[in-house]
Amino acid sequence: MVIQKPIMDEQITYFSGFINDFYIKYPDFVNSFRAITKKLDTIGKRNQGLSSGMFDSVSGLRLGLGGISAITNYPPVKKVKIEKTNTMGLLPLMNLKVGIWKTKFSFRRYFTQYGTITIDYRKVVTIKVMMVAVPPPPL
Repeated sequence: MVIQKPIMDEQITYFSGFINDFYIKYPDFVNSFRAITKKLDTIGKRNQGLSSGMFDSVSGLRLGLGGISAITNYPPVKKVKIEKTNTMGLLPLMNLKVGIWKTKFSFRRYFTQYGTITIDYRKVVTIKVMMVAVPPPPL
């Protein structure tokens, strides 16, 4: 059984400070370390992406179960990025790569909300989605 621990940002920063000293004796290791850190910078870290919650636009109260958040321009060859709200109307952190993403928020009996977000390196974008209720049909 293999146990893997993710490399933490503080450890990478600490180790990067003296990695050049190893290059003379261990060039392959240094080149591999640089390649890995470059890839991490490109694809992002654990705490990078979208954090959101759904709220009623009139009352300001959180909406509960039943809300869906989706990234509509996610590459089709990857697993779809869709999250569902919990009982508190919050969506789990959606890990995303650095880039510009199109979002879609939907909840039953509310108009669907669309938006665009920009994810930067090591940043979590937090948004409060104000959902507008669909009016009941006239009698």
